[in-house]
Amino acid sequence: LYPALDWQTVADRRRQATIGCRLHYQAETDSTSTLAASLLPGAPPGTVVVADYQTAGRGRLGRAWLAPFGSSLTFTVILSARHPLWVVPMATGLALVDALEAHGIEGRLKWPNDALVGGKKCAGILIESASLGRESWLLIGVGLNVRTVDPSLPLATYLDAHLPMPLSREALLVTLLARLEARLAASAADAATT
Repeated sequence: LYPALDWQTVADRRRQATIGCRLHYQAETDSTSTLAASLLPGAPPGTVVVADYQTAGRGRLGRAWLAPFGSSLTFTVILSARHPLWVVPMATGLALVDALEAHGIEGRLKWPNDALVGGKKCAGILIESASLGRESWLLIGVGLNVRTVDPSLPLATYLDAHLPMPLSREALLVTLLARLEARLAASAADAATT
């Protein structure tokens, strides 16, 4: 029903960046966070794992995240654990709202992990940690409703419902990764001066 993500376009646009320096795409996976964890320790920090469909996507408190193929953005960013854990959810949420605004959508955060548009949830963030031996990473999972939403969820919405034309998932992902990189860099700079 919906086309696959043009992941090569995203990879080309983020090739020189820190967040998105490497993009691992799978059309279908159980969970981008589970897949990201399986790539450790070989995947460099900044690797982004993205899928068009998750068979076992999850949110906070073990809630399922389900969406038709190609209808959402579901991805996980691998970060080194050098980023303070308390900074990562804030930076991610603010980057998400920044990206929405860059594409003409007024969003707001519902702490600790939801983005709202028009008072309804359009995105969720799940931060997990992973360790192997002495190495530790943070996995930032994001699920963002772009094309549609499950009609049984009356408090949820999708981005295309708030725009005159369908949003490019590729452009949104590029913007979101750039904003996340900027927010994390700003928080690191602030921490260095205090």
